[in-house]
Amino acid sequence: MSRYACCQAKKLSFNRITLSNTGNGHACPSQMEIMYIIFVLASIILQSNTEKHDGYCASYYGKICKKYIDDTKRVYYNTSEGYKNEEITTGLWSEMIVTFKEPCRSAAEVFMCAYSFPECNIYTPLPLCYEDCIAVKNLFCYKEWAIIEEKKSKGVFFQSRGHFRLPDCDKLPKYVVINKTASCAHTGLTEIKKDEVTYDCVKGRGRFYQGKVNVTESGILCQRWDSQSPHTHVSPPNVFPELENSENFCRNAGGEEVKPWCYTSNGTKRWEYCDIPLCPNSVVDDNKDMSIMMDDLTPTKLIIISVSGLLIIIVIMLLVLLCHRVHKHFLGYNPAVTTEVNIDLNKLPSNMAYHRHGATLNPKLEKLEFPRNDIIYIRDLGQGAFGRVFQARAPGLVSGEEFTVVAVKMLKDDASEDMQDDFEKEACLLSEFDHPNIVKLLGVCAIGRPMCLLFEYMGKGDLNEFLSVLPATMF
Repeated sequence: MSRYACCQAKKLSFNRITLSNTGNGHACPSQMEIMYIIFVLASIILQSNTEKHDGYCASYYGKICKKYIDDTKRVYYNTSEGYKNEEITTGLWSEMIVTFKEPCRSAAEVFMCAYSFPECNIYTPLPLCYEDCIAVKNLFCYKEWAIIEEKKSKGVFFQSRGHFRLPDCDKLPKYVVINKTASCAHTGLTEIKKDEVTYDCVKGRGRFYQGKVNVTESGILCQRWDSQSPHTHVSPPNVFPELENSENFCRNAGGEEVKPWCYTSNGTKRWEYCDIPLCPNSVVDDNKDMSIMMDDLTPTKLIIISVSGLLIIIVIMLLVLLCHRVHKHFLGYNPAVTTEVNIDLNKLPSNMAYHRHGATLNPKLEKLEFPRNDIIYIRDLGQGAFGRVFQARAPGLVSGEEFTVVAVKMLKDDASEDMQDDFEKEACLLSEFDHPNIVKLLGVCAIGRPMCLLFEYMGKGDLNEFLSVLPATMF
């Protein structure tokens, strides 16, 4: 027999296949039998993979996320509901994302596509990254995210949400690469674009400025980003590599503002822009700047602009009317006498919407609203960055307590729009904390002015004051 004979001299069977005998004591499979054996083995392997996994990996052929998904990468589809993801994403796009303003909208689009069509890791989907989630929640879309969470707590959901759920950032893995394998689906929202990094000037909004300017436009020295004195802050979140080794240099992490800025070392001035020149041939993103300008148009500013515009129109009309009368006087034209009509102003119906403003309170703070007239003043405690701080009693503030002693942090009357926004943002973030070692926000007085925050009163001050009064022998 030829040296290529492959079976021993007796009949062998494999999966009901009987191998043919050569007649000289050896049996060899025919070509048809070999092909069938290969088919059976392939079916077993495919069945094994199907039993272990709830989905499959494939190229993305949809439309809504085509802009954000690389054609060379495969995405994960859940076998039970994955086919619905394109429909759900399209619905949420028109119901939710189109209502967002920049910079939230662009970030939300990228984040939504990474959630809807996760990148594939062999047979499993890569989860979202902690850094991307925090960047969207606490910087790009902090207002929009807060509103969605508030509606969720009240049982109000988007009609097209399907099986989609708002991710819990704290449960997501941080981005690391081990043996060329990523721990999560990195979207690049917090990534530094090396070709846009500058040191002596800024490009566009200056997000990737890495220079060493550390004074503001008015010449105030900047506060270190890793310091909480004189200004405590939680923004920008520490997930942006632009802040690494940034000391007290001007930065614009995430492109949050129109140009680089910093918290100041002056206790009465929270933050300011920095005076850094534009790079030659640098083009500012007008669309984003316009969006930021529209976001900054508070009801007060809108009223001022509207009233100013109305006054200008009235002045122009009066000038035109005056010129017209003078012209007719010179022509000797006497207009017909008109009948005077007496109107009783008291009989006119009142317009209840005339004094109504369009400003809305952050949903996270609505449930903490406390009547300011019920606050009983005790004594002054000092002056903070936002304004006066005093001790007071608040009846019925905490369930089960007739009176609760609180520290009231009051926003100064002449606070700028930026300071008001920072005050509300800080209150919104502090409302999420519930830890025995962190002072708790018990209530807010946001209806009317000035805005006040009611904190639990710490009789021995903060940790720094407490340690300073202890005898040295205890250390």
